[in-house]
Amino acid sequence: MQLNLIHLDNALLEQPRFMDRCRSADANQINMQGDGRQIRLWATTAQIEKIRDQLRGSLAGLDANTPMITWYGSGDFHHVTAVIVSLLAERRDAPITVVHFDNHPDWVSHRGGVHCGSWVHHVLESGVVSRVITIGVSSGDLAWPELKGAALDYVANGKLIVFPIDPPTTWVWRDLASGAAHRMEGHRVVWTQFDGVPDRSNPDSGNVAALRQLIGRDAIYVSIDKDVLNEPDAATNWDQGQLRIDSLIGWLEELLTTNSVIGVDVVGDYSPAQLEGSWITRTLKRSELLLDQPRPRRTGTAAAATNQATNLKLMSALDTLLC
Repeated sequence: MQLNLIHLDNALLEQPRFMDRCRSADANQINMQGDGRQIRLWATTAQIEKIRDQLRGSLAGLDANTPMITWYGSGDFHHVTAVIVSLLAERRDAPITVVHFDNHPDWVSHRGGVHCGSWVHHVLESGVVSRVITIGVSSGDLAWPELKGAALDYVANGKLIVFPIDPPTTWVWRDLASGAAHRMEGHRVVWTQFDGVPDRSNPDSGNVAALRQLIGRDAIYVSIDKDVLNEPDAATNWDQGQLRIDSLIGWLEELLTTNSVIGVDVVGDYSPAQLEGSWITRTLKRSELLLDQPRPRRTGTAAAATNQATNLKLMSALDTLLC
């Protein structure tokens, strides 16, 4: 595997044992903290094209036949995944399914650029992937999603499949039609829930079989936002989910050993928001931070220590599974 660290904030740099492990693995480090202050939460079309051009010339492993692994800090930057996937799609002559672990579906529409909560919709709309399978959502984004800007067309046509954990009741006005991971009961969406550690000894068990059938022969790109994990296993900028790190690693073992893998990224490390841009942009972003993000329970060295322990576990798992 080829390892990249994109420093859009200082979250990874505050984890010395993780950084030592990355250096020993000859990680390619890309310093983009100035850009990070510009694109945190969302980026305009011009900004995202600038990021695409920079990463096209600096990511290691884009043209290799081995999986490209990328860590890049806070989940406030999750829209960078859309750039990485598009760059890989330019070079890989194979259909791609994105498998997305997150406490949020990131399915809203956002015009004039890409938001960290809109990147899933963006990659589907751009046509660079076959489908996105989102696993682990337990946030309130699933309650009355249309009121929150969710673009549900791709749920209706089967290109976006959501497997939540203990989801809130989802009411919609439109008929989404029953799909691979949900059914309609009037205006209520009944989701197929996804939890626990996969039973790899039984390939016909529910969630394992469903994933294998949905992915088919596609290559996969796996995107992990650590806010899918519960609080003992991660400290993030967002509200967190219910998955444990051992369960996440169990699903990675299933996915990465039975499919062709083109890449994996990991986001969701806590960092305080540093913003640059016009006063209007900074005001809008600070308002969103106040409205949408909970007050962090752990910051500084406590957050870094929690995230470092989880990053080291994920690094060991990826090293074992992909090398």
